[in-house]
Amino acid sequence: MATIKHFFFEEQKQVGAPVWIILASIAAVSFSLMYINYDAWNIHEKFSQKELLLLASIVVSMFVGLFFLFLNIKMQTKIDKHGISFRYPPFISKFKKIAFSEMRSFEVIEYQPLKEYGGWGYKKPGKPHNKNTAYSIKGKTGLKMKLISGKTILLGTQRKDALNYALQKLKGEA
Repeated sequence: MATIKHFFFEEQKQVGAPVWIILASIAAVSFSLMYINYDAWNIHEKFSQKELLLLASIVVSMFVGLFFLFLNIKMQTKIDKHGISFRYPPFISKFKKIAFSEMRSFEVIEYQPLKEYGGWGYKKPGKPHNKNTAYSIKGKTGLKMKLISGKTILLGTQRKDALNYALQKLKGEA
């Protein structure tokens, strides 16, 4: 089996200070509310010690689960002579390939993640008339692909120059 030459490969990870600050803040607020309101809500009278221990275990398990979820979120993009492939584990574990023959156009753009897509992450179309899907980790640069089907897909990138170079090189070889 022949190896396919990649013109571009990028892996972005979700791990970053803002994510951990948000998770830590949510945990701190949750535990603070439980501690502060322990007496005010008469929690000790309404629940047994076993029930409180179970509740605390569930809350801690949720935060540990979120921690590992955010630890494993990443986005991978690769471009070869046949098309553009991407995956977004743990949500999309297998590479999705979009052949160049399926694309009307593609370009590297600057965009406003909050205004245009409601933030970063895996953003599916929300309304029937909206056929835009975005996959991003951070930043405001992306590869925007307009497909023949009418859909638009945006893949965020932290390597704008390398992506532009790969696309130029690809156009030269095509």
